[in-house]
Amino acid sequence: GLPATGLPVSGLPGAAAPAVSSPSRRAGVGPASRAARPDAGTMQCMDAVVDFLRRLPDEIARVGGSLPWRAGLLVLALLLNIGFYVPSLPAGTPGAGVPGIDKAVHLLVFGLTVFAAGRLLAPRRRFPIGWVAILAIAHTLLIELVQGVALPDRSADAADVLFGVIGVALGLAAWAAERMLRRTAALHHGDLEDEPLPEQLEHGSH
Repeated sequence: GLPATGLPVSGLPGAAAPAVSSPSRRAGVGPASRAARPDAGTMQCMDAVVDFLRRLPDEIARVGGSLPWRAGLLVLALLLNIGFYVPSLPAGTPGAGVPGIDKAVHLLVFGLTVFAAGRLLAPRRRFPIGWVAILAIAHTLLIELVQGVALPDRSADAADVLFGVIGVALGLAAWAAERMLRRTAALHHGDLEDEPLPEQLEHGSH
């Protein structure tokens, strides 16, 4: 037999070395763990969105508005947008046979949508009204794409896109006009507050 040497079995020739777990596995800091953790930029973006939504009720209250009414108007406008994706208009729809009625609908619906979104999301500051306009214009293109590809009873029309873009411009103009009237009235009453500059907002968030 083998003499007793006091050495561990692994010291013998041909013996398998004991399995040693890697530090990264023990600490839970391997690649899978890093992938599960959200990126710092994503966290900052989420925090900014939460902070923006948290400030909205106060912003609306400071301009004398009602959050439920403004939100309700936007919901109504968004519901009207669903009509663009209806496969075909029901029989007896008022104005269905009037020439150019679809152009007027694009104009009014997009104007109302942008105006309502601006009143809710940008009651005092200009942000994010620019993104609202960009998304609305992209939506006009999406509507015609869907109507031309996925809805056999409807067709894409470049004129509808044009009138949708004009509606976006009218919505922006209505939002800006209301904002200007409010600022003028506040100036006469002496309670106008200057709109914070982007750098002031950035420093104030820290």
